[in-house]
Amino acid sequence: MYKEVFNNIFISIFSKKIILIKALFFYLILSIIINYIMQDNISYVNNIPQFKSYTIHFISLIITYLVYLLTAISTHRILILQHSNIPTWGLFKFTKREWSFFKYGLLLGLIFIPIMLISSIFGIIIGKIATVVSIAIGLFIISIIVSRISLVFPAIAIDKKISFSNSWEYSKSFKLLVYINIIVFPILFSLAFGFVYGFVIGLLAKFVHSELSVLTVVLNMFITVFTVGSVSATYKYIYEKNIKDIENNLINSTNINDIIVEENDNKFIIKITNNHNIDFNQLKDKLKLQYLAFDYTNVVVNKEFSWMIRHTFDTKSYVSLSYLNDTYVIETYKTQLPNFLEDIKLKEK
Repeated sequence: MYKEVFNNIFISIFSKKIILIKALFFYLILSIIINYIMQDNISYVNNIPQFKSYTIHFISLIITYLVYLLTAISTHRILILQHSNIPTWGLFKFTKREWSFFKYGLLLGLIFIPIMLISSIFGIIIGKIATVVSIAIGLFIISIIVSRISLVFPAIAIDKKISFSNSWEYSKSFKLLVYINIIVFPILFSLAFGFVYGFVIGLLAKFVHSELSVLTVVLNMFITVFTVGSVSATYKYIYEKNIKDIENNLINSTNINDIIVEENDNKFIIKITNNHNIDFNQLKDKLKLQYLAFDYTNVVVNKEFSWMIRHTFDTKSYVSLSYLNDTYVIETYKTQLPNFLEDIKLKEK
């Protein structure tokens, strides 16, 4: 299990390195510009750094965070989805997906505050040594929480509806796996590469040219891709394990409502039979809502019980829905599965 996930981290990144380089190129350029602005905004008084303008510093921090957010979403989509459906040179607009990613990132940060506050207060009351110990315990608790709920981010990046509680539930059988891959591996990887290459960059900046310090931004982008890639590989492994169980339950179901998922050469065929909790228009609306975000805007068939949309640019890729003999049939070609199948199954219980 561990070997499989670790292999997938490196295999997925290196197999898609050209796509990643193109998609993240302008993010890197923007990061370099922002880094230069932030460095230029610092002056030294008696060797003590001071900001020339707090406004410039604050705006730079916001832009830096947004660049990281888009980098993370783009990387997740490229590594997880067979067809990521993002522009070649990256995402440059905020949609519901990006706002959701931002919201959960903010919520994650808010979770840390009470834990660290309690740890700090507890340590201050008891003494200095206890402060260090209590903060260390607080950080350990935070790391456990982060490892269990971080699956929400790759899920959001690929437009799947998921909450922190869902992520906690999905990872309950993989506690050690998520902790090693989402916490331990990124820290060790960052320390190893950050120390070695950071040291080399420092020497180049000192003895060759100070402007070479900009290579630190490139290093940080490299580390970010592998950190995000680790979360992607972990999510993909856990999701595939869960979805196989779900599909097995669907296929082996003895309930009156049955869902069968078939896969063949980039095509998914989902058959929903005898399900009275949904109707044709409800299914169509769910499909439109999901795939519109992927630029499936070209409606080629729109009949009472037959509907199909194609991708705006990749006209071979399509999503279709039909109803015949009490069976709803959804077909997707060169794109992901519908993200609401589990919701339909939940209604059966």
